[in-house]
Amino acid sequence: MSDVSPLSSSPPDVEALFTHALAHLALDEALAGGAPVPAWFHEAFAPHAEDSAWLARTQTLASAALSGRLLDLGEVAAFSSDSAPSTVANAQAVDFVRYLEAQRDPKNGRGALPALVRALSQGEPFEHAVVTFTQSSDRASLDARWRGSLTRRYALVPALLALLAAVVAAPAHAQDVKLGL
Repeated sequence: MSDVSPLSSSPPDVEALFTHALAHLALDEALAGGAPVPAWFHEAFAPHAEDSAWLARTQTLASAALSGRLLDLGEVAAFSSDSAPSTVANAQAVDFVRYLEAQRDPKNGRGALPALVRALSQGEPFEHAVVTFTQSSDRASLDARWRGSLTRRYALVPALLALLAAVVAAPAHAQDVKLGL
């Protein structure tokens, strides 16, 4: 790892790069001897763990949700494995890891992500495990629930907050106009 980036004149965030690399190592260690995971999931796990670039991802997801350009899991997997992956696909892949973490394991009430990784380490196939640990009936219902959460989180909530801000600001603006300000 270098503290000078060959692609940029600004120095990279060495702490974030180190955390990213450690997240990959931790996932590899947790999955040792288990079922393989898709490359896009492995690559999305690391930025989720390091929590860097969250603002850029949030902006990307909000733009995609508001414009109706959210991808399904199959498209995320396809775009993420391209040599030049889509920014939306990458942002959604990281959000999918967040979504898995937010799900609750019915057995103990904890986040489902550790239970999912444990099942994968014991050889359960990825496709089956993600459906099981999100308590979905199949991949299509998982996909619909996840994209619904993306729409609520990145389109509806910001739109409602903007509407609320406009409503709050409107009486103040009307008062300014009335007073001739």
